[in-house]
Amino acid sequence: TDSAKEMYRIGDSYKYVGNVPNNYICFNCKNNSLLSCEMWRIIGIVKINNNEYLKIIKNNSIKYDNKHYNIYDGNKSLIKNNSIELLDIEDYIDSYKNVNRKCIKDIYKCNSKSYLTPRKEEMIDAKSKIYSISNKGYVIKSNKTIMYRPVLYLKNKVIILGGNGSYNRPYFIK
Repeated sequence: TDSAKEMYRIGDSYKYVGNVPNNYICFNCKNNSLLSCEMWRIIGIVKINNNEYLKIIKNNSIKYDNKHYNIYDGNKSLIKNNSIELLDIEDYIDSYKNVNRKCIKDIYKCNSKSYLTPRKEEMIDAKSKIYSISNKGYVIKSNKTIMYRPVLYLKNKVIILGGNGSYNRPYFIK
């Protein structure tokens, strides 16, 4: 797709970098209805145990309450091991490659030039420790954050049926 031109190879993965406008995807639709879909963003294509997965993150943060995020039954076959994660700090830092070199050396100097920077403070997984990202892009230690954006892996059998990845015409899949 055209938006793949905004992806960069980072290790064994391909990831979107910077303030990417065209990595939106419809996911978690009720009854296969596009009108009921949630808006997600594609982080990239990652390799795990020689298998490739499309790693996605929910576009809007939700309240974290230690319960599993609700994936509708019709979508469960599309995701790897029914597992839902927090955004990994490495994905956050990678989203700054070629944009903010200071961020790569010192995560506290990140700024809001990444599509992964949240609108409000939210949780992030920093090497199995929970940190937060502020809406200015700073990674901070925080115990008060109760918001997060679920991250999951789509199996490589997913097919893009349409869309161009923009907010108004996100990819839709099956």
